Amino acid sequence: MLTREEILNEPAGRKLDAWVAEKVMGLPVTAKKKRFEYVHIAPFSTDISAAWEVVEKMQQTKFVRVQCDNGDYWCKIGGEILGVKAQGDTAPLAICRAALLAVIDT
Repeated sequence: MLTREEILNEPAGRKLDAWVAEKVMGLPVTAKKKRFEYVHIAPFSTDISAAWEVVEKMQQTKFVRVQCDNGDYWCKIGGEILGVKAQGDTAPLAICRAALLAVIDT
């Protein structure tokens, strides 16, 4: 099971993409010897168009807001009081972190 600390400390890249594919998007991801098979996993954490697919998926059940403050990107998912919020150097990274936090908190 992923922890909040793992999610917030993982940089953008294929490992984070695999977590999002499996936990948020519901796509099958297999692991062999602690290595992910990355075939056909979208670059959710590095490409804004792929990250927007995550936003659209989360919007099916939750409120999603993405904003930029002084070069830092934030994504808030859920209600004002009970929602989760995550930061990243880029919008895709913030979106992926917040989406993962939202699914592990439910």
